[in-house]
Amino acid sequence: MKRIITRFKLVFLLFIFPSYFQAQTTLFSETFEAASEGELSTTTFNGWKQYTVTSTESDWAISNNCPLTGSYSMTLHAYGAYCEYAWDDTGNEVAYYATLINASAYNTTTLSFDWRCRGEVGYDYGKVCWSTNGTTWTDFTNSGTYVNQATTQSVTNLNISEVDGTSFYLGFRFINDGNTGTDPGFNIDNIVVRAISNCAVVAGTSSASVTTGCGSTSTTLSLAGEGAGSIQWQQSTDGGATWNNIAGATTDPYVHTTSVTRMYRAAVTNGCTSYSTTSTLTISCDIIHPSSGFVSTTINCGASYTYRDPGNTGNYSDNQNGLITLCPSSAGQYINVNFTAFNTESGFDRVIVFDGNNAGDDILGIYSGNGGLSGNVRATSSNTSGCLSFRFTSDGATVSSGWTATVTCNATPSATVPTANPEDCQGAIPICNNGTFHGGTNNYGFDELPDQWNSCLGNPGTRGEYESTWAVFSPATSGTIGFSITPTTAADYDWAIWGPYSSLQCPAFTNDVPIRCSSTSLANTGGGGTTGLIAPAADVIEQNGEYGGGSNENGKLAPLNVLAGQVYVMMLDNWDANTTTFQLNWNLTNGATLDCTPPLPVTMSSFVNTCVDGKTLLKWTTETETNNDYFAIEKSDEKFQFYEIGRVSGNGNSNVTNSYSFVDDFYNDKTAYYRIKQVDYNGEFMYHRIIASSCFKDEFEVVNQQLMANSLDLIINSVQDEKILVQLFDIHGKLIVESSEQLKLGNNKITLDNFNINSGIYLVNLVGEIHHYQNKLFRK
Repeated sequence: MKRIITRFKLVFLLFIFPSYFQAQTTLFSETFEAASEGELSTTTFNGWKQYTVTSTESDWAISNNCPLTGSYSMTLHAYGAYCEYAWDDTGNEVAYYATLINASAYNTTTLSFDWRCRGEVGYDYGKVCWSTNGTTWTDFTNSGTYVNQATTQSVTNLNISEVDGTSFYLGFRFINDGNTGTDPGFNIDNIVVRAISNCAVVAGTSSASVTTGCGSTSTTLSLAGEGAGSIQWQQSTDGGATWNNIAGATTDPYVHTTSVTRMYRAAVTNGCTSYSTTSTLTISCDIIHPSSGFVSTTINCGASYTYRDPGNTGNYSDNQNGLITLCPSSAGQYINVNFTAFNTESGFDRVIVFDGNNAGDDILGIYSGNGGLSGNVRATSSNTSGCLSFRFTSDGATVSSGWTATVTCNATPSATVPTANPEDCQGAIPICNNGTFHGGTNNYGFDELPDQWNSCLGNPGTRGEYESTWAVFSPATSGTIGFSITPTTAADYDWAIWGPYSSLQCPAFTNDVPIRCSSTSLANTGGGGTTGLIAPAADVIEQNGEYGGGSNENGKLAPLNVLAGQVYVMMLDNWDANTTTFQLNWNLTNGATLDCTPPLPVTMSSFVNTCVDGKTLLKWTTETETNNDYFAIEKSDEKFQFYEIGRVSGNGNSNVTNSYSFVDDFYNDKTAYYRIKQVDYNGEFMYHRIIASSCFKDEFEVVNQQLMANSLDLIINSVQDEKILVQLFDIHGKLIVESSEQLKLGNNKITLDNFNINSGIYLVNLVGEIHHYQNKLFRK
């Protein structure tokens, strides 16, 4: 029977073993080494106080006459020696710490202390107790009867969980029957109260790399801002009503594949479990065009989607103006959209199709009317992104059924490659100096300026282009830009400017309104048609027709104050459509000059990041490069104070696709932000967009660990300076040794050697300000 009981106890200890290794918080500790010698009384002394239940003469004191360790201990005394046992005192007294210990947000509270008590077995002994008011005292359920020990004894991790969730006074009680006994009475030292926080674990914010899909779709689940603990990803298919663990999903990041809509969250456990915010992967093969704004959708190659107008299966509404970009999930694939039905108000409600996902990409076509678009539209071989973009605009009257199309990926691009010309924004003429610019055409290419957002250049129901010339210019130095436009014979020239940009951007894609626009009538210009940015004019918009113009509608607008490297797009249109040409003469002041190189030194088509072995890998692609010396990679934290971390050489001048990459060798401990600064040979530079990276690890890298009978040696590779607590526990959860250490960036050797242990299983626990580590060790 004894063997059976012993085995049962061993199994029980192994079962509770994990709970002792959760992160504990020290709620109270006392060694009395900072105390002075004196008696406890009804007034507080060194933070401690006496409460007498019954007594004839005995008292408590803090004394150095008989310390357990160090110089001072708390002890019962009688005759002034602070350690003499008053056996003839009939008493029941409590010495207690006179400040409430706050365990209101904690569980699994434990008490450790050293003690010594000779007393009288069965009659004079010590107990540990607690109270919420300092007058009503209850012995802890697991309190021993502390007596008959002449040498120092230790109580480790005594379960006092009855105080979980409360604020309490900690007391030590001594019982004396008033007859015989042996010195000393009840001596106490090295008191520690520990507990586990009620889920102080921060589970953080979850995210899914892909949020929409069709058919079997993979998404990468990741966490940001979580605290130390183990991770278990969970899923819900009923909108979050019930959650189930995903088998094997215990890493961050984690890739999950599904063919149905799911919500995801992470359960983070460290003594308790808390849950991250949720993220959702919506599986739907229906794509509805946005009624406004901009939407980007990744097409899961291998699946087939249905693409409809903003009205879905009904009619679309008036005043629609939205853009959607469809991109393939795999490189080397090209979006194909097969229109099986198409019906919009002819001449007024239009779909513009772009060959790509950038604002300077070519227009493949503009479509309107019943049957205006049918069959396949596919990304071309000049479009390395494989994407297509669609803008739909409707006017304020008359609606129709819209369209239905099927979206898929195709490994073969369209063989028809568009060629832009100066009558369209994508073929804008670069203006490289301040020489006279001559222009004029006999057509308008694509009518790419619907009146909804460029009404300055056309009344509702009329187009904004008749005989149009597009141009693009960029100042080499900052200053003020003015110009005058003079027709060769009297003609009504309207014009507009958009910007500033960092590259060629076209308003049909961006939905931007012009910063300068004139559609003043020929008569208002004085009859000759001269117009432009002419000082001292102050107007910025002068609109003809039903749209009111500026305060002095004469075709003369305020010059532009510009900065070096900015890019401006301009359209000049002969409203009379009589093939009259024009000349544009520049007036550059305050130091302004025009760049004599093309205004797009580098066209960047992509800039992405991924995590490789905990480090950030940046990748970017360029389509064209002009005088490109190098790329400077800059980095920042959440305060957006950027600094350079490396450079990658450019390809000078290039008209082919070039791919670049850069690895940040520094391990991040939080989300980092990156941007690319492109620098020309002449020192001019341009910034590209900012992206975020969350590749940080929350676990220490322990390079080496060795446990001997009386030493623990660790080598820890730290990614930053950080304070840590090093702890060693035995199989029962008893703390063997702990030490606070300061880590420096790089490898750190730590040795703990003030202990002596037998062979067996032990656990090392590292708790840092940000990182953590836990591992079992075997001492042979």
